[in-house]
Amino acid sequence: MLTAYMDESGHEADRVVIAGFWGDRTQWGNLEVAWRAALGTRKALHMRTLRWHKPERLQPLLSRLAPLPYQCGLNPLFATVCVSDYADLIVGGPRAKLYKSYLVALMPLLLLALKETPQNEQLKFVFDRQCHYEPFAKEMIHILDRYKTPSGKTRITSIEFTAHDSNMLTQPADYLAYAIAQVYADPHSLRSNLCAPIMQYDFLKAIPAIPSREQVREALSWTVE
Repeated sequence: MLTAYMDESGHEADRVVIAGFWGDRTQWGNLEVAWRAALGTRKALHMRTLRWHKPERLQPLLSRLAPLPYQCGLNPLFATVCVSDYADLIVGGPRAKLYKSYLVALMPLLLLALKETPQNEQLKFVFDRQCHYEPFAKEMIHILDRYKTPSGKTRITSIEFTAHDSNMLTQPADYLAYAIAQVYADPHSLRSNLCAPIMQYDFLKAIPAIPSREQVREALSWTVE
């Protein structure tokens, strides 16, 4: 059984990023120990509430945390879409909530994870809590029921949501999603530079789901009434 811990950044902006890491129980156990130690006196990492006006304090912390998921053998995974790529297709439509960018990004993320993870492994997703999207996200499991292991077991066993402070293992996902969103917004900004370490450690091995404008519009044109 593999588990992917994921978080998002920018779900109320034009571009949303869903990102995180996947691995087995041993890898996640090792990361939890290392992450807790690297946090020092901090209880948790919240990227949006960090004191960005004090970069001299943040740089050592972010640099210390960045390599840990990779050193524990976890694999990065992310998806990103822009609302402006398809907003004109859903204006005034009854399914506008269903096609919020978070959910539009989620499906290619799930499909790519199914493609890139070992086909004989089942996969559980754990997301940082998004109450507005949770019911829709869980429904996606039924759409993906046809994806099976060679022994006939359903590949994706569950999609769960957890409060940020209740599970330390979503914090690396928060870091990664925030870093990717900052790079898309402005690759030369202070925040992009401070977040850069988590995108430098074997990040070229990341599994990205970045559907083009044309791909998103084609997919939604089949479903939007």
